[in-house]
Amino acid sequence: MALAMLILVTVLAATSALEPTPQLCLRDAEGLACRCTASLTELGVHVWDVDCSSRNISSLPTELVISQEARSLDLSRNQLSSLTNEQFSHWGNLEELSLSRNKFTSLNEGAFWGLANLRTLDLSYNMLTILPDKIFNGLSSLSNLNLGMNWLQELHPQLFSSTPHLDSLILSYNTALGKNLMKSAECLAILLERNLSSLSLNNMSIEKIPDGLFSGASQLRYLSLADNPLKIVDILPASLESLNLSGINVEVLLPGDFISYPKLRKLQLDRLIHLRTVQENAFEGLTSLEVLTMENCIQLHEFDEFSFGSPNSAPVPLKRLSLARSGLHTLSSKTFLPLAPTLEHLALQGNPWRCDCKLVWMRQTNFSLESSEYLR
Repeated sequence: MALAMLILVTVLAATSALEPTPQLCLRDAEGLACRCTASLTELGVHVWDVDCSSRNISSLPTELVISQEARSLDLSRNQLSSLTNEQFSHWGNLEELSLSRNKFTSLNEGAFWGLANLRTLDLSYNMLTILPDKIFNGLSSLSNLNLGMNWLQELHPQLFSSTPHLDSLILSYNTALGKNLMKSAECLAILLERNLSSLSLNNMSIEKIPDGLFSGASQLRYLSLADNPLKIVDILPASLESLNLSGINVEVLLPGDFISYPKLRKLQLDRLIHLRTVQENAFEGLTSLEVLTMENCIQLHEFDEFSFGSPNSAPVPLKRLSLARSGLHTLSSKTFLPLAPTLEHLALQGNPWRCDCKLVWMRQTNFSLESSEYLR
């Protein structure tokens, strides 16, 4: 359905506070309406969040007659396949724009011109294969960009040259792009040398981290490399606070694998279906770690009692540890001695335990219901 004419109907009550109540606010000649929510900012300015998702919209007019008070526009889950240059130029105050789950295979270079205030752009779940090198020109305020679940082949080295404040980037599930990144990651390397703090590269067929990719990534705090065929825990930025390596192909966690990440607070190692052994001192040096999950590691049979370090090692201040639904038959109580001062939650359910004297300590432990329900 073509959205031939959009008119924002705004009736704002002159009150000191405005409840965020959804109402119909965008209508076309055929009676199509979108949902809008009006609210007040901290400065007392009226703004609108416009939701046109799931409306079967196949095209947008060249000009949208719309209030400058619109803060966000959601056009996700429609049938859009193209945008004209300056398509959203009349929405100059937009801070958030979602075009997720449409049918884009390409975009015009000037599609987003005029959106100088845009902070969040979601282009995920489309069929984009390439992006013009100047597609993000003028988006000087952009801080969050989601390009996940497309068919991207490569990224131009200057693609992000006009987004100095880009803070979070999602490229996950672009498998062809991942293979090309192993050959040349110049675009990402340039971006990581700036202020990027969050990067998601899940399921991109990355077998090896390109040399030097993270050498200048001093600001990176969150990194996800989940579901890539990585066979080793590579050298990553020391600035990381959250790391997701779930689903990689590592078979053994070696001593000192994570010793270079003293700021890491959350580590996800779920679904490591090839992991067999966690060796002594594997988690040594994680002096800020609070959450560790190793769920569904179905071949994990050996977990060294000194995996969190020797008695003389700096303590690992874990609060939550989950080894649920893995392949453990036994586990020494000594494993948790270094964690005793801080550990609040321990999940061990779903493991094929061998009930012998080595597991007596479990009976003496005050498990929560959540942790003990499926112990066997």
